Amino acid sequence: MNTHITKSFLLALVCATAMLVGFSTMTSAQPSDQASVSATVLSALTVTRNADLDFKNVLPGFNKSVAADGTPTYGAGGSGETAAKFTIAGAASRAVTLNFTTPTNLSSGSDNLIISFANLGVYNTTDSPSGGTSFTPSSSTAATLSSSGNLYIYLGGQVQPTYGQATGTYTGTVTVSVTYSGS
Repeated sequence: MNTHITKSFLLALVCATAMLVGFSTMTSAQPSDQASVSATVLSALTVTRNADLDFKNVLPGFNKSVAADGTPTYGAGGSGETAAKFTIAGAASRAVTLNFTTPTNLSSGSDNLIISFANLGVYNTTDSPSGGTSFTPSSSTAATLSSSGNLYIYLGGQVQPTYGQATGTYTGTVTVSVTYSGS
């Protein structure tokens, strides 16, 4: 065996090892620091229907409105009209966006009854339509949850029966959805 090659190989191995030890020492000498990472997940938003919008009896040819507080424009053979009510619950004092899907007609079989909701909505951080903020549910509405994380929505409407409106019980659906917006 050639001792010159073996010595050269050993010398190269020793040099390579020394270089690796030197580099690892240089690497560990670099300054560093760490940062914590955290995230707080807010409580999920919920929407609960507490009451339905009910016009009770409607006269053909006479528009009938039910205000956000449940007050009708006239009583047609009965009382007990109600505005729809929804309760939103989520994280305290957070901004939300309210979105509504409202019908343009109520239906009874193949017959339709025009309905509108212009300026007949109110939201409030207290459980009352009195003193709340008016809105029209045809567009997105910005609101803020109360310090306890609640928001109450009251929704009235107006039906517009024709003079020849077919007799029947007309129904439809209003959908409320809510999302957090902002911080």
